[in-house]
Amino acid sequence: GRMEISLWRADTLTHSFELLPNAKCQTQRPTRGILLIHGLSDMPFAMRDLAEAFAARCFTVRAILLPGHGTRPADLLEVSHEDWRRGVQFGLATLKQDTDEVYVGGFSLGGLLAVLVALEDSEVRGVFGFSPALALQRALSLSQTLWIRDIFDWADIDPQDDYARYEAMPFNGLAETYVLTKKLARSLEPIDVPVFLAQSVDDAVIDPMRNTEYFQRFFIHPHSRMLIYRPRDDEPDATDPRIQYINSYLVDHRVFAYSHQSVHISPNNAHYGVAGDFRQCGGDTSSRSTEEVDRCLKADRPWHGEVFGAAAPPSNAADSFARLTYNPRFAELLAEIDTFLSAIN
Repeated sequence: GRMEISLWRADTLTHSFELLPNAKCQTQRPTRGILLIHGLSDMPFAMRDLAEAFAARCFTVRAILLPGHGTRPADLLEVSHEDWRRGVQFGLATLKQDTDEVYVGGFSLGGLLAVLVALEDSEVRGVFGFSPALALQRALSLSQTLWIRDIFDWADIDPQDDYARYEAMPFNGLAETYVLTKKLARSLEPIDVPVFLAQSVDDAVIDPMRNTEYFQRFFIHPHSRMLIYRPRDDEPDATDPRIQYINSYLVDHRVFAYSHQSVHISPNNAHYGVAGDFRQCGGDTSSRSTEEVDRCLKADRPWHGEVFGAAAPPSNAADSFARLTYNPRFAELLAEIDTFLSAIN
């Protein structure tokens, strides 16, 4: 059963891990290291596909476990954003001891922490942010969590469907993430470190428009790159050629939009991928009826999008749709990372 799977996989999911450069890389000089940081309520497992890709690109990879994560959701009740920042600083300090050049990357909250550490540490050679939480949707209501957390503990207490992340969410975790976005907004200044960002316009968690604005105003390195997945043809941005739009409406894959958590995950991922053992049907969103959830779970090939966003599936596919949990164009994402890396080295 699922409980046995989760116990069997517990170590590989929750523990910080290191991947050494692939065997063909042994002679590479200078040595490069990258620190990967997971998102809020996630675990290092979520960074596994990227970790393997960076190891294949001759990086020493370390994926850290942020304080309050990988144990039980209640541990997020006590954690502070300073705990997270100290965890990242420690991870980076130890990585510097073992490599010549350090990079930092993260998903969602991890992407925000990556940008923050690069702002304060001049030795960081490059930053990667995947659906980075530089700014948040519904920021006004999230600001309320700063006082709500003193009265109520839980924003939601969903049953545990996904063994690879917390599904219950304390107000404190949301509040501390919100505080970090405000700190970033106050401290952002033009940063001349190359930054690679990838996000979806349909993301219902982060604010993709504010992220894009930050990229254009503050991430000024000529080799910085931003990929924006949206449901129409690929094209570069006329106002900023460093921004590339990538089509996310993929009929063959039955994908009509990219979700917050899809960008950095390979379609081959054993848990979140095409043939993975998990399908997210939005059972934790009050807007979906039990019947809709049930249809989604049973469907042979549901359409995929951002369940929590406004994006709607094609009208003839109203029968079932699931949240997209992987990037069908992951190989192309890695090719864009290669272009970025060869430009900055």
